[in-house]
Formats: sequence, structure tokens, C-alpha cells
Amino acid sequence: MNKTIELPATNAQKRCIHRLRRQFGLDEDEYRHLVRQFSGGRTTTSAELCKSEAARLIGTLLDPDGRKDPERREKLALVKAIDASQIVMLPGGFS
Repeated sequence: MNKTIELPATNAQKRCIHRLRRQFGLDEDEYRHLVRQFSGGRTTTSAELCKSEAARLIGTLLDPDGRKDPERREKLALVKAIDASQIVMLPGGFS
């Protein structure tokens, strides 16, 4: 069984998350929801985030539109293109 070891979020990452939380005025529920999202539902506290989860959360808070991340920029462009085409019928009999 291959199991990867996830390092815990650093103290600097946790401080940054809380600083951004205050800066953006997130209330307790919004903050817990965000942490739950980025941990895949595993936790609601930054103290239990993995280093990679904390990095993604910080990156999203600092760049919510994904303008600095080429992969996110590409996905956003695709979503905008799909939205612009105003697809009415979905393939495969979905409705």
C-alpha cells in the first residue's frame, strides 16, 4: 500500500490564513467552510491542514480569479467560453 505522508501546515502558513481571514472579513462560518473545502471535508480548522492544503487555500485567497496560475487561467477561459456559447442541450440525453 502506497501512502504519502503529508506534512502539517507551517505556523507561518496558519498565521497567513488567519491574517487573510481578518483582511477579507470572513466570519467564523465562512472561514470554517473554506477550510473544510480545501481539506476535502477532513477538517474545519487550519491547525489540522496539511502544508499543500494550506498553500492552495492561501493561493486562492490571494488570487481568487486564478490570474497568476496558468492552469486555473486556462480553466477559467474554458468556463467563460462554454458560458458564452449558451449551450441549451446537453449531450447523452441529459436535461
